[in-house]
Amino acid sequence: MTATAVNNPFGRTGGGFDLIPALIAAAVFGGIVNAWLESRVADSGVLVDRLMTPGLRQGMAPAELAKLTDALAAALHDVYWAVAAVSLLALALALRLPAGLGPGRKS
Repeated sequence: MTATAVNNPFGRTGGGFDLIPALIAAAVFGGIVNAWLESRVADSGVLVDRLMTPGLRQGMAPAELAKLTDALAAALHDVYWAVAAVSLLALALALRLPAGLGPGRKS
């Protein structure tokens, strides 16, 4: 993201271009959680809303709360694996860059 900010035509912090990769990642990883829950938990949207709202969560039965919490934890586990894969890909790409590149370096 630093390279994006350094080469930004609107200045080092202008335009918000350095946020674009994080926004894309949040959408993709949120989609993974939603898809996982939708495929394994009936009415997952309503139940997750109940889980995330403290007042509604207190009204849930302990068995239902445990089931939904476990399903959400399993979905997040898949997201963690996806983050690890993206991190390894970024490391592999970074290691392929030629030495001596940087914003302070003139050709």
